[in-house]
Amino acid sequence: MRIRGYEAGDAGAAVELLDLISASDARIRWRRLLAEDGVVAFVADDGGRVLGAALLGAATDYRGQRAIGLGVAADARGRGIGTALAGVLVRADRAAGPEVVPVAMTMRDDLPDGLRFAERLGLQVYNHCTGWTITLDDPGPLWAAAQVAAAKSDVRLETTTVGESRARFVAAAAESLAGMPTDTPIDLEAFAANMPDHVVVLFAEDAEGAAGTCLIRQDGDTGGWHTSYTGVATRARRRGIARALKLGSFAAAAERGGTAMHGENDDRNVPMLALSAAVGMRRGLGYWSLVTDRLTEPWHS
Repeated sequence: MRIRGYEAGDAGAAVELLDLISASDARIRWRRLLAEDGVVAFVADDGGRVLGAALLGAATDYRGQRAIGLGVAADARGRGIGTALAGVLVRADRAAGPEVVPVAMTMRDDLPDGLRFAERLGLQVYNHCTGWTITLDDPGPLWAAAQVAAAKSDVRLETTTVGESRARFVAAAAESLAGMPTDTPIDLEAFAANMPDHVVVLFAEDAEGAAGTCLIRQDGDTGGWHTSYTGVATRARRRGIARALKLGSFAAAAERGGTAMHGENDDRNVPMLALSAAVGMRRGLGYWSLVTDRLTEPWHS
């Protein structure tokens, strides 16, 4: 087994390995990061089989941060592959120069060994998001419930796609960010630009325009969908609009063949945690958010 630089032909295996630490399907993002100029990546190669992958570099959708990812095949763990890959990332971090740009990652919350390994690299947990899931069936009753909630909130639900409404989504999301618990400086334009055109967007419209928005996408599992963003404009909060959007997102996914919806809520966002439970979602896979100024060598921790 040898550690070598990532090559374009490694993309398929590397993306799958990096996605092992994700709470939801993030393969589109990993593939994009691997192709970006400011990212360095390495693989563990055992006779032509890629057993591990790691990357470090700028995350364009989050300002002032670099992303880190590291994944090792389940049947190859315990051989020191993760430690070896971490070592080359540490050297790459040091080679980046004296300027300190935080290194950040998210890790699914059912990997305690992975969390301990990340902490050996100097990464520290600063937040947790609780995961939720719900089974979807007939879209008819789901749409009926969504329309009742929309009427009570005095909004009209509209379903479109990112390709048709990218700028409109960015504007609506920007109106909803104020007061939301987040430690990550998201770049909404970059976030939307990195979403494929077919990703579904819902808008809650009232007399003043977009009162809220929700972005959902297929998550890689057969029939699985994921809620990537839900927000309500500050002027329109406490009217039940988030409930209408969430129910509408269930219906939109079911209408497109979805059999389950997954999502995560920041643990500090008490209203959204309560809403997820109230609309029938049950606890599922969540994730930890971790950050450090500089990576440390794992074998010295």
